[in-house]
Amino acid sequence: MPVMDGLQATKAVKEKFPNVQVLILTQHESPEYITPLLEAGASGYVLKRAGGREVVTAIRQVYEQGVFLQADVARQVLNSYTHRKRASPPQPHLTDREKEILKLTVEGKTIKEIATLLCISPKTVSVHRSNLMAKLGVHSGVELVRYAIQHNLVELE
Repeated sequence: MPVMDGLQATKAVKEKFPNVQVLILTQHESPEYITPLLEAGASGYVLKRAGGREVVTAIRQVYEQGVFLQADVARQVLNSYTHRKRASPPQPHLTDREKEILKLTVEGKTIKEIATLLCISPKTVSVHRSNLMAKLGVHSGVELVRYAIQHNLVELE
């Protein structure tokens, strides 16, 4: 196999095996590296400086929910998009609860964590996420996060 960088490898894996989840482990933390990998289909992005527990959490979350972004990574990508002057199409109306769940999802929270934080059942969180995906025309958790970031639907603190 020829030598590839992470972006080329991600594209090759997703093209040949579209259902495989790709989790990126890298030292690069600028949006110039992160965004193309997410757009190529990476399901998660973890910086090498992350502790072992966070790497294990990332693997589990990608396996269980299809998406993981460290809060710092999500913030950088979101800030990158926020600072770009891009015209976006009109967005469907999202309820306050859907916005809350979307924000927590982008921050990398699991369904169980979101349920605990919002004092609702995990099933209710799943229903809201399904409604969000239907409204936004996406089909997976990672597409939901990508869409939210690309269309500036959430603000990270």
